[in-house]
This record gives sequence, structure tokens and C-alpha cells, in this order.
Amino acid sequence: MHPRGGLARRASAIKTERQIHDHVLLLDAGNSILGGWERDYESKARLMVGAMNRMAYDALAVGEGELRLESEGLLKIMEEADYPFLSANLALGEGGPLLAQPYTLLQVEGHQAAIIGVTAPEDIDIHQLKEGEIGVLDPLESVRRQVDAVKAQAQVIIVLSRLGLEMDQKLAREVRGIDLIVGGRSGRNLQEPMRDEATGTVIVQARKRGESLGIIDLELDQQGRIASYKGRNLVLDDEITEDPEMSAWLQSVQRTATPEPCQ
Repeated sequence: MHPRGGLARRASAIKTERQIHDHVLLLDAGNSILGGWERDYESKARLMVGAMNRMAYDALAVGEGELRLESEGLLKIMEEADYPFLSANLALGEGGPLLAQPYTLLQVEGHQAAIIGVTAPEDIDIHQLKEGEIGVLDPLESVRRQVDAVKAQAQVIIVLSRLGLEMDQKLAREVRGIDLIVGGRSGRNLQEPMRDEATGTVIVQARKRGESLGIIDLELDQQGRIASYKGRNLVLDDEITEDPEMSAWLQSVQRTATPEPCQ
């Protein structure tokens, strides 16, 4: 058993939060479908999507791990997910349509929330760029464009960002209208949320490799603005009881899995 992380511990912690709170959004800032250099990408991706379906995720940003599937494999695995893969700045080829949907709209406590995804240009493999398989747009301008597109529909705007903490801070400063940035890539363990004093945008980030579950409690006013917030990172260690349903499902998948040989 790993000292930290694990899908069964994560599922258990998520169930606990849903028992405590009536309104829970379950979001992922990306690089989660393939977190390491697995030999059998497709089987691992299918297992992760299946597990995230069972945990009822609401949205995932496209990151480096997802892009290892390459565009064809990623599009295929996206069809198996019950939640949207989001990226406002990745295109199918230079000048082509967006690879994934840029945002999704969800109802939270009577407010409409827009969840926007953005991918770090560094997450894209150099050969994908050279071969024209994937095109990349300016991340800040892409987010700004989507914020403008959704602000008439949504009272709460959340960005799932793969840009890293320094760029998240720049995003919070330069793109007005964002309420919350859920960040990844840096692997920083922010015990307390950060807030940009000028724009009011809150930034959160948990550990890397699924070692902890980042939790932020938001209190919204009648207009959907953040009235107060409190965040923490719950380390998924051996003090978290493994969820028996997820454990049983993982065991059944591992028993029936027949990975194809590498080519």
C-alpha cells in the first residue's frame, strides 16, 4: 500500500465531503489520466476514466498526461468519460477547431457556474507541435475570451489551470472576472488559498500525483460572488479508510485486464 494517495482513499474522502456538504463540485486540474510513463497508455487511461466516472467528477482540464494519448486516443477516451475534458487553448492542428470544449456550465446552490480549462504550452510534446497534430493558443488570451463568452450566463467563473502557480497569479491579475483558479503543474502544497487583492480571484492548489484532496469551502452572496472562503489540503494517507466499493472495483478490473503488448 502506498503511503499517500490511491483511488480508494480518494473515493472515501470524496464521499465524506458529500455527506457533509449539500453542494460539491469535483474538479481536476489535469495530468491525471496518465500521471507517469505507463507502458500501456490506453488501459491505464480507461481505468482512470472509469474510476473518475464512479467518483462522479464534474470536469477535468487537459494536461500533459492526457496529451500522451495523442489527439486520436484522447478523443476516443473523452467519449468514455461522464464528465467533460476542458481546454480553451488547444486546437486540432494549427488553426483548427478546439481539441476539447473550452468550458462547461453547472448549477451550484442556485447559481450558474462556468468551469473553464486551460493547458500549459509546455504540456504539449514537441513532436505533436512539429507534426501539426496539435496547435496551441495563447493561454491568457484564450481564458480571457472564454470569460467574456460566459460572463453573461454564469455568476461564478472557475478556471482549471495547468499553467503553474506563477502563471496562475498572472492570470488572476490580468484577466478580470475569474472567481477561483484551481491550479496544477507546480506540485505546490498551498495550505491556505491565495487571493489577488486587486481582482479578488482566489487561487488554490493541492499536492501532485493525487497525494491529497484539495478542498475549498465557498460562501456565495446573492449575486454569486465569493463572500468568504476557507481552504485546506487533505493528505490521503493511511488515516483515510479505503472505500470498499472502489477497492472491489479496482480488484475486478485488475483481474480482467489483458493489456495489449507494446508496439
